[in-house]
Amino acid sequence: MRTIWLLIPLLLGMVVFDLSRSMASAGFQDLESADSADEDKQKQEPDSPPAQEMSEMQLMERVELLQHQLQAQQISERDAAEAELKSLGPVILDFLEIPQDEVSSDTKERMLRVRQALEKLAVAGATKSTRVTLKGTMTIAEALAEIKTQTKNDVAMIDQAPPEFLNQKLVLNLRDAEFWKALNRVMDQANLAVAPYSGDRGQLRLVPKSILNPADPNAAAPVAKVNIPRDQAGIFEVQTTRIDASRNLQNPANSHTIINLLVRWEPRIQPISVVMAMKHVRIIDEFGQRISVSNEQSVVSGIVQPQIPELDFAIPIKLIDRQIEVIESLTATIDTVLPGRTETFKFKDLGKLTPGVEQSKAGVIVSYGGTRKNDDIWSVLVNIGFDETNEATESYQGWIYENEAYLVDEKGERLDFIGYESFTSEESKLGVQYLFDVDPKKCTLVYKTPAAIVKTPIVFTLKKIPLP
Repeated sequence: MRTIWLLIPLLLGMVVFDLSRSMASAGFQDLESADSADEDKQKQEPDSPPAQEMSEMQLMERVELLQHQLQAQQISERDAAEAELKSLGPVILDFLEIPQDEVSSDTKERMLRVRQALEKLAVAGATKSTRVTLKGTMTIAEALAEIKTQTKNDVAMIDQAPPEFLNQKLVLNLRDAEFWKALNRVMDQANLAVAPYSGDRGQLRLVPKSILNPADPNAAAPVAKVNIPRDQAGIFEVQTTRIDASRNLQNPANSHTIINLLVRWEPRIQPISVVMAMKHVRIIDEFGQRISVSNEQSVVSGIVQPQIPELDFAIPIKLIDRQIEVIESLTATIDTVLPGRTETFKFKDLGKLTPGVEQSKAGVIVSYGGTRKNDDIWSVLVNIGFDETNEATESYQGWIYENEAYLVDEKGERLDFIGYESFTSEESKLGVQYLFDVDPKKCTLVYKTPAAIVKTPIVFTLKKIPLP
């Protein structure tokens, strides 16, 4: 009996030891399972930095990985890939593949949803004014470089500007200001003017007024405030440049006043067309009376030239009474057609492609029409069409020949065309053949065209316009 009582503590100790070991083992297994789950989660949801922090190569690789994940077996993985592609923003549009026939219908639908969502963001961003923050003391060169960095607008001084001028100091205090407000502030302080014929496509070049008007003794003096009636609307700035009054002594009915306006746009975007209907112009004098335009049924327009970032408009009105010294307000609407985004189409190994193969993006359909040889010249045929939702069908005739087209050879070198000519023209379709002095069969054709064309009415009001 005594022996049994002696064995009881020993047996209890063994039970406690076994329970402790079992609990410890279970706890270890739980931790191990948790670690394994975390590893699986990390594999399914790899961390990635924001798009703005990635290099172009990193972004391209990330997009390729996510597009592959759109075909995963798990719906949750496909959903996560679609959501991340959308979160990367319009910057990835050039890296998105066009769905091939062999991928599933679900993958095609997801890729289409991603592209449509990003195209809408691209259009909204393209037609909205960019913003600038400039604070403190900086040189003219530094201020313009900062504007260029923050807005992606290629703004700079002309090449002939003296270095000592660029190093002049400015004191600026702008926070989240619209592009034109910021640029005008710099131009006013530095006494600069726009040099409309000094830049290339997508550029805005500035010139010191001392160079522009060397005979003007006041040209070099800074101007504290320039009282030019102006207004900003979206990417556009409108300002009054000149008022002309003409009295016809032989035929007084032909006497008139002309209000000359200058329309500029952010150089990162080139409008397709800009027109102003006189029926939308409302002019009020300083006594609150309305001034009528000469012909309310007329429409004024200008030809947008790639190298010139501005247009002149003239509004003819009746000859104003000399008692009226100021136009209190001039309100008008400019109807613009803008490219929401430039899409890139690539056709690889032209010699292996069947003529007629096409690609579609943002309402633009580009098809490869084949190649032809005439003596030592090869032509590559390209057809450009628009679906019924695209608003470019009314105005593509003038600007489409400015589109960029070139070949890329096997070494990756760019080969530009030596000429072009149209070969078909329909209501919503145009064919262009680009001429090259090399055989294009082993090359890739790259074609870029504005897509997601949008019509945008711009309403502006100019106040306190002084009359002659």
